[in-house]
Amino acid sequence: MAVTVGGVALDERLLLRGLFESPQIQTYQQRLLSGGLHISSRPQGSRTLVLTTDGPNNVKHGLFTREQLISLAAVRDAGVQVTLIHGSDSFSVYLPSEGISVEPLIERSTKNAGDRYTGSISFIEV
Repeated sequence: MAVTVGGVALDERLLLRGLFESPQIQTYQQRLLSGGLHISSRPQGSRTLVLTTDGPNNVKHGLFTREQLISLAAVRDAGVQVTLIHGSDSFSVYLPSEGISVEPLIERSTKNAGDRYTGSISFIEV
């Protein structure tokens, strides 16, 4: 099961939350010339999808590397729409400025490319 965001390969054990949330729905009513009523609805807003290392009972599922986070920060700073692939599911998403929330697995005074991080990355589906 592959997990990628904008071409950045991530740990396949990461959990994806927010799949079963739906955006708010706004209903529109329009009177027809014949006297009838036409009712339609459209999604208003979008849902938030979260890639996280935190599973049930505080069990960690996957980790982020420093290299992955640097690549994701570049995607965030570019402000472009990217594709999130989680297993067989594909989503068109945007990474907001406050979307990366991670902390180092082991605190070190010097950062290395192979350092591991836990936390979550939030996306807005577009």
